[in-house]
Amino acid sequence: METLTIERFDIPVPGVAKKTICHFSDIHLTAYDELSTPEEKEKALQDTQGWIDTRRYFAEAHGAPTGAAQMADSRLQYARLVALANTADAAVLTGDIMNHITPADIRATEKGLTDLQVPYTIVCGNHEPKDKLPDGMGLSMMKQPVSVVDLGDLQIVGIDNQERRITPEQLDTLRGLLATGKKTVVAMHVPLVNAENYKAVYGCGEYFRMNDYEGCPPENDEFIALLTAPDSPVVAVLTGHLHFQNVSHLSDRLCQYGVSQGITGNVHLYTIGE
Repeated sequence: METLTIERFDIPVPGVAKKTICHFSDIHLTAYDELSTPEEKEKALQDTQGWIDTRRYFAEAHGAPTGAAQMADSRLQYARLVALANTADAAVLTGDIMNHITPADIRATEKGLTDLQVPYTIVCGNHEPKDKLPDGMGLSMMKQPVSVVDLGDLQIVGIDNQERRITPEQLDTLRGLLATGKKTVVAMHVPLVNAENYKAVYGCGEYFRMNDYEGCPPENDEFIALLTAPDSPVVAVLTGHLHFQNVSHLSDRLCQYGVSQGITGNVHLYTIGE
């Protein structure tokens, strides 16, 4: 896996047997295949070129490398990340796996999910409007407001926050899941701004944060309060969207781990438990 940029984190959690979770995000697949029309192929090629420039911009802006491994085709990066995830106990994909949800993007995404041999959760990114997502496929999990992967003594809860808001129904579901006391990892696309990451995230603009913006619904603050309550069983919050790594504290006991862009081969591995 020398072509990937792997960051490793240890999260000690009493009462949970050690597990490794592989987390990646923002691959922005711009795929075409033998089923693509000429027009679809041409659009994919144009988008691919655009993302070469965009990923280089994000990388250079944050001092990340831009060598041949980082500039590889998005489909190759996805395959590399899936292969790494198969060495873990579970995988978390925090959105923008596809760029425009074309038929070929759907086929490529589903192929990767089919190749995953471990439990996974996948949530919507802002590039993945739910009305364009198919039913009856692995990636259909993205249509769920709240999704759950049960790993026995640990659960992964996926939250759809692509519109930078939490609904009352999502809050009710999350309250019920946390009321069980089971240790929980929360996964979502858009990060929360907090005292530690304020400068880095706030400077990106309102589009890149889930809270502290004009018109922010009160449910978002209730959501934060649920995550950070002293007796909350949430042990980690996993996000994407920023296209640079950002790890910060939401409270004195809870970290938010933002992974950098998967399109350049960035990935997090978390060892959770004792």
